[in-house]
Amino acid sequence: MKNLINKMFIKTSSKLRIQRRENKIYISNESSKREKLIFNKMIFTNRNNFVLLNSIKTLKGEDCNIKMLNRKLKVVQSLEQNATAYYSEVPKVFFIGISFEPNSEYVIERLEYELNKTDTEQIEQYFCNNILLICPGYPSNSNKYLCSFIHSRVSEYEKNKLKIDVAVVNELYINKTEFFEFEGKIVCRTGYNQIRLLLLNKHYDKILIHFPVPEYYRILDAVDIRNTQVLFYSHGVDTLYRAYDKIGAPYFKSDFKIPDNYSRNFKDKDEGIIRYNNRPNFKFIFASN
Repeated sequence: MKNLINKMFIKTSSKLRIQRRENKIYISNESSKREKLIFNKMIFTNRNNFVLLNSIKTLKGEDCNIKMLNRKLKVVQSLEQNATAYYSEVPKVFFIGISFEPNSEYVIERLEYELNKTDTEQIEQYFCNNILLICPGYPSNSNKYLCSFIHSRVSEYEKNKLKIDVAVVNELYINKTEFFEFEGKIVCRTGYNQIRLLLLNKHYDKILIHFPVPEYYRILDAVDIRNTQVLFYSHGVDTLYRAYDKIGAPYFKSDFKIPDNYSRNFKDKDEGIIRYNNRPNFKFIFASN
């Protein structure tokens, strides 16, 4: 992989103090606002597959954020601190920048990239257990409260010796796969097609899904899971959508109507629930009564 640590860079403030020592970059942001460092190295990809890896320690303050910037220095992609991200669609030319939080200190230990590298090998290595959990979101150091209840469940599963692969699957990761760590748990964020391909080639004893939605039904429709127990965890909004005019209405508004862009998917949701509720190896679990 190609290393960016030894490349030239520009910084947005004189209060961003930078030292290179022992093949690492030590950074101190002494200002009261977010400051940025942009590496001068222009990366040419010809829109090929691309992987970016970073290992950064936060010594003081909040975590930083790694950015992919186009020629006009506009952000086109973001990456968690201490993560590896694989991209199938990237600009033809771009720069890598990092934004540092106010009154913070960091050590950049690794910042590397490689062209023509896909996520196939790391997906095969990561998804190695017998239980798969699929969810739309998971907490990270940049957003510790996103679906935090799922992380609490995963922690308890692992305390009880259950081995869980966690896949965060949503439309934001159709052309991107990201591996990051949160409180000791490695998590994979990826797209619908990657999980469909995974399930075509790997058998799981159990699949746990938060929440039952049409996008996840379509993944299951495309694979053979007759010998897999599938548990749908419903938290209300995914099954009470026809009551959205009551549970989703603004306060003190009695004439609220369900928007057309929300109700047009009702039939698809109905069919998925009916189809999978009638299968013996599927079970719906409700968070409350």
